[in-house]
Amino acid sequence: MLPQQGRRASSQGAPPITGEDDEGGCAFVPLVSICIVTHNASEHVRRCLESIRRRSHVPYELVVIDNASRPETRELLRSQPDLKLALNDENRLWCAGINQAMGMADDRSDYLLLLNPDIEVLADNWLEVMLRIFASDSRIGVVGTAHNYAPTGPMYGWIDGSCFMVRHSLIRALGPFDAERFPWAGAPGLWCARAWKAGWRYRLVNPRDRLLRHDIGASRREYGSEERLPEGVFRAVPSLHDLMYECRIEARRVRQPRRQLDRTFTWLRFFRRSIVASPLMNRTPGGTQCGR
Repeated sequence: MLPQQGRRASSQGAPPITGEDDEGGCAFVPLVSICIVTHNASEHVRRCLESIRRRSHVPYELVVIDNASRPETRELLRSQPDLKLALNDENRLWCAGINQAMGMADDRSDYLLLLNPDIEVLADNWLEVMLRIFASDSRIGVVGTAHNYAPTGPMYGWIDGSCFMVRHSLIRALGPFDAERFPWAGAPGLWCARAWKAGWRYRLVNPRDRLLRHDIGASRREYGSEERLPEGVFRAVPSLHDLMYECRIEARRVRQPRRQLDRTFTWLRFFRRSIVASPLMNRTPGGTQCGR
């Protein structure tokens, strides 16, 4: 049997325990189920888990799916008593793994947070920032820290799967990601298009709110060479225009040279001396609005 116990309070920033279980004791009900898929990169996994525990101050649980990692990563995960853990015998890649994690999440949680294991949380209020964005507009279904921009309206891209918070009820309504078509990348794009068609919108966390650090590609680098990567990693991802057409959303291609320049010179914002125009986005108090 795979261990599936919920997270309990500990001395390392665990959420409070609420409610009562069948035996009259305390039962934990998470507000956020944090879902992570791991494959090797044990030091990044350790740093990720430790930063979540240290920086999280709302009720949460940790659901981890390991895709046939090396022994050191598996031993690390087995040593964590607060995980809902599944150890797969093969590398099912990210999409199937994250669907598995969402299926293991507590049905009572209000939100699912899909998080890459090569992320380190930096801000003590990282969960609160994203939750406040949801609270600002009942139409918001997805919130994240990274945006895959495309010059196609009205969506103008989608929230990247590296940090993808979604209403649990919306996953139940629309279903999980399409792991058969998009085993590694692209599934969040199609899913966001389906949600958009259903009337939901997404929001990007203000980039000035530096919530986390992402060491992109930590697991892929451990393969040693691209020739050893699973075939599904290289499957082509359709354009946003094609995804919207598939979902019967009227798409319009736009030219936004100032938007592209701003993306190119993002580093200038760190010095507060940007010489290009601000992004063509509608700024809201609850985050950055990327679509219209």
